Amino acid sequence: MGKPAGSKGSVGAKGGARGNSKVGTTAGGQGGDSAQASGPRKPPGATAISMPCVFKYLTPQRLASVIIGKGGAAIAEMRTSCGVRIGLTDHGDVYPQTDCRILTVQGNSEEDLNKASKEITSKLAELVKSSGPSEAAGSEGDLKLKVLLPRAAAGGAIG
Repeated sequence: MGKPAGSKGSVGAKGGARGNSKVGTTAGGQGGDSAQASGPRKPPGATAISMPCVFKYLTPQRLASVIIGKGGAAIAEMRTSCGVRIGLTDHGDVYPQTDCRILTVQGNSEEDLNKASKEITSKLAELVKSSGPSEAAGSEGDLKLKVLLPRAAAGGAIG
């Protein structure tokens, strides 16, 4: 599994990696549901990394809707309770050869990312329980959550 063309930086690892655009952030540091408006269009999921720990997930639209919540309430609560920055690519900006948006979670520690990952997994379980099984989300007891991983880290993840 590769990363989008033009994407820079480390995903799911500590370090001072830098991307080439902001996703889901505004001047006040609060994430949103849109990419930065100025300058040339960046590839989906390209981010400016401002916190040392980052995870990127491939997020089907149904899961993205649950994570955002009504009026952005669920994503705001997750940001506050986990102490992370969370952003999603725009509705039409999907990872190449998928119909999934890119969910970027940034935190100051691995513990922050673990809390956010548990919240995301919980949202996925709620979705499957309420909507039934699907190819993208899995089924009860067999959930599917896809993580973007740079090639350099793939060996460490496989073992």
